[in-house]
Amino acid sequence: MELFLEKMIDSLIRHSRLKLLLIFFAITEIFVSTLDYLMFYIAPVKYTEALSSQVDFFSAYPLIFSIIIVTLIVPIIETLIFQILLLLILKKLTEWIFYSNSWIPSLALTTLTFAAVHGIETKSLYLWSINAIMRIPLAFFLALLAIIEYEKEHGLPILSVFFLHALYNAFETILFLASAE
Repeated sequence: MELFLEKMIDSLIRHSRLKLLLIFFAITEIFVSTLDYLMFYIAPVKYTEALSSQVDFFSAYPLIFSIIIVTLIVPIIETLIFQILLLLILKKLTEWIFYSNSWIPSLALTTLTFAAVHGIETKSLYLWSINAIMRIPLAFFLALLAIIEYEKEHGLPILSVFFLHALYNAFETILFLASAE
């Protein structure tokens, strides 16, 4: 597994930043949209309940304020916490404890932590687990992008991860607002 990840990172490093952002965004959006539709068909009542919390958020504040929070402020804070601070701390712990230069433990734990934290605001364990599962693709690609950018000679991990996260949140916000009307 470690060799596979190293080869994948080496091959992805050669691609332009824009190409990686677009590929990761497209794959994430396909996964999340598919999971979203599956959750709707499996449990439409629970799905509607989950959406009502998002409607509450957007109706509690002026729309422009909500959009700025979701598309700019949240992505930069989460990028700094998860894909920068947590990812690098776990990488250092992996090096110190296991004497390994592998990114796999950092990638896995950062992905799972990011996904799990995104379900906390829900009211039930079922909704939390659905919300967390739906965030795994995004969490994985954000962490992978950060790793790729760290491995590049002149990488920009904070900027790249922030941009992908902001793009994802903006797109999801547009879809949500369009469907809410």
